[in-house]
Amino acid sequence: MSTPSAAESPHRSELQEIRRELRQKHDYVEDDAQLWWEISLFLEQTATHHDGSVRTLVKQTLAQLQSDPKHKLYDHRGVDNPEAAFPEACEGCPHYGIQCPVVTRKSVTDTLDRLYEQYEGDALVSELFDLANQHDCHVLQGTLDSYDQDERQYLAKGQELRRRATAHITNDDQIGQDLDADLLDDLDIDPAEFGIDPENVEDLSATPAAVANNGDTSPPPGVAERVEATTAAVRGDDEDEDDDGGRR
Repeated sequence: MSTPSAAESPHRSELQEIRRELRQKHDYVEDDAQLWWEISLFLEQTATHHDGSVRTLVKQTLAQLQSDPKHKLYDHRGVDNPEAAFPEACEGCPHYGIQCPVVTRKSVTDTLDRLYEQYEGDALVSELFDLANQHDCHVLQGTLDSYDQDERQYLAKGQELRRRATAHITNDDQIGQDLDADLLDDLDIDPAEFGIDPENVEDLSATPAAVANNGDTSPPPGVAERVEATTAAVRGDDEDEDDDGGRR
């Protein structure tokens, strides 16, 4: 049986795409300390959340059930009663005190090995869920539920960070070009230069300046240069301030 393609694991594929985009945008948001650190933490947290990590997680979970030498998950001479051969995590399982098929039955362990080799991404998680449900293994079900929940949370957070980073970079690229009432006042620029009624400049963001400029809301070249120079000066002042607003 062939290994499913990456298209069969859309969540994980999208998560990796988001990670790639955020790595590219990371250096461009360094002037926003909070956003920069959030992206840094996200990239660190998701670094090991890939196709291979679910295999490792499941193997570790099942191995942990047998970490105590007495816990062979079947009755044996080293315990006073069958239940003592199982960890507390297995209590409530229909196989508790009898024999755990997921760990001790060769046909099931062989199936696990086959799934690890033949599937990846969401397809692997789905197959593991089916196996856990088939054998009523609530430990494995819980592990997969947690992994799936983490992935959905990572995906939601990544989408949020991508939107914020894109908006931040876009605004930075456009700053110094878009008209702003306060900036016009600081520069002593007459709004009429942009075809705007001087009596109606309360909210330039809602003013259809494009009507006067054939659809272009950018100021004329000469004014644009003055706007950009002032913006650069303001940026320089901001960068020279410490966290308390004082000068460095």
